[in-house]
Amino acid sequence: MRRRIKKVGNILHPSPIAPNIVIAKVSEYLDPGVVVYDDDLKRIGTVIEVFGPVNSPYARIRIDKEIKRDELTGKKLFVITGEKKRVIWKKMPGYKKLKKTKFSIKKFKGESSDE
Repeated sequence: MRRRIKKVGNILHPSPIAPNIVIAKVSEYLDPGVVVYDDDLKRIGTVIEVFGPVNSPYARIRIDKEIKRDELTGKKLFVITGEKKRVIWKKMPGYKKLKKTKFSIKKFKGESSDE
């Protein structure tokens, strides 16, 4: 696949909740994990979530540690098609298995345990 540079949006503002996230207005849906760059093709960070209306979506971008987030407002965003980086998500806790005891089996079958 041939790699191409594509403009995808602009950074609106830093996130008020997290210090390493910025909010961007994007022109299309971006898969989580896509690496975004600025005008000079310096890496800014990775997309962690796309939200908002389908016609005009927004993206949360986790910026790299060496980037100052206050300087990013208004910058144009670019992607290089074909490049993706995995985003590490926390796994949801699994279901706990119930121990099969004499009491739990009788309760499950509807029998009383007063024997």
